[in-house]
Amino acid sequence: MAVNNVIRMLNLTRGLNTDGDVDADSLSDSFVSNTYISGTYVSNNFFQNTSTLRQGEVIEDYYVPCDGRQITTVAGTANTEAVTATQLISTTLTKVIGSEITGYQVPSGTKYVQYEFHCINGGGDNSPDGQYYMSYKIGSGSYNPVAFYGTGGNGLSKSSFIFEVGAASANVQLGQMTESTPKLDFKLEMRTRQTTQKVGFHPIHTTSVYGTGNPTYNLDTHATPYVRIKAFAGS
Repeated sequence: MAVNNVIRMLNLTRGLNTDGDVDADSLSDSFVSNTYISGTYVSNNFFQNTSTLRQGEVIEDYYVPCDGRQITTVAGTANTEAVTATQLISTTLTKVIGSEITGYQVPSGTKYVQYEFHCINGGGDNSPDGQYYMSYKIGSGSYNPVAFYGTGGNGLSKSSFIFEVGAASANVQLGQMTESTPKLDFKLEMRTRQTTQKVGFHPIHTTSVYGTGNPTYNLDTHATPYVRIKAFAGS
């Protein structure tokens, strides 16, 4: 209902003073002069008013395909990385294509930021042992690794880590930072222990997932991974 219509309805309920004039302190006058019109509830986003956020409330939650799209967030925009082919990883520590989110502006009122990456990976029959490493960057700083470790072989892979903002003290390994609303980048890297333990990302199928030797891929065929970013309120 439009504000003007509300005011018209309230005018019908205006009281009269002893002289028969309209009471200046009527309900509609109060409605117009208080913060519901002139203050917080109009000038800000009512549903994201940080003074009303509850502990653990989800401020925003984005789960999108890694296709290079830009995400419009509460506090700005963030960029995803486009995956256009499969990726084969060996002993060299390499960024998993699609895992990187850049320019995520943490919204006001946030206490925890959760990052997730969902993808398909596949290895040969030589006991694939891929080791995941997660890192983040604050603003224009350098990437910092967090105390995260995962392994990958065949099938669906999900990596997740929760970061704390506005912390009393910083702890890089635990993903704790003193900044309350930083701009953050995230990425996932991987390597294998031996050259015979290659791990491939984003395959739809391979010629030897359960056969002999290392997998080979059709680089024109890939399964799109998904990345997720989620902000929680807290104190």
